[in-house]
Amino acid sequence: MITTVHGTLAPFRNVFFELGVDIGFIPGKPDVGYYSMHPFGHVAFFLPVIENKVGLYAGLGGGIVIVSYEFRNEGTNHSENIPVAAVTAGMNLLNAIDISYTVRTNFKGPIYKVSAGYVYRF
Repeated sequence: MITTVHGTLAPFRNVFFELGVDIGFIPGKPDVGYYSMHPFGHVAFFLPVIENKVGLYAGLGGGIVIVSYEFRNEGTNHSENIPVAAVTAGMNLLNAIDISYTVRTNFKGPIYKVSAGYVYRF
């Protein structure tokens, strides 16, 4: 399960900065302990398609993934900090719904993320 919290700041017309964090964990498995935290930042360019209805965006960014897992029945424990770069693209619908696709890389291979969530714009 992954939860994302992020916020944006738009100091210029059609450009915004996004700062956030993904938090991941595996619930309901007593023999496995896993969590990950991924603080990230993006700069993106926004294109309004239908004013106050639909907008598209694309951007670049990066962050670090902090991961720790433990297999209790095997006595295995591992922690790691992994730098990542990201390309993201998405759509805002009706100033209320955000749908995005992000491709991250840890410079060894791609990591994909699709997300949908509520957006409050003010």
